[in-house]
Amino acid sequence: MNIGATLSHDVYLASFVTVGPGAHLAGRVRLGDGVFVGIGASISNDVTLASGVVVGAGATVLASDRAPRLPPGSAPARQHDRQTRSK
Repeated sequence: MNIGATLSHDVYLASFVTVGPGAHLAGRVRLGDGVFVGIGASISNDVTLASGVVVGAGATVLASDRAPRLPPGSAPARQHDRQTRSK
């Protein structure tokens, strides 16, 4: 937990979770092992994030049960593919 981060009621943080400055976790949020929540990100009510998920700075997470290690990285958060494509 960093300065300015807020947690509402019934939030569960597993092991090695990082919550960035100014991030907000609403009620009944569950974060799996090693989840990283970026600066100023928001996670809405009743959201569960799997282990290893990275939430980008300023992202807004509205949906639950993201696949492990696939980062939502936009606002509102969308799941991004890790593969890079060259043109």
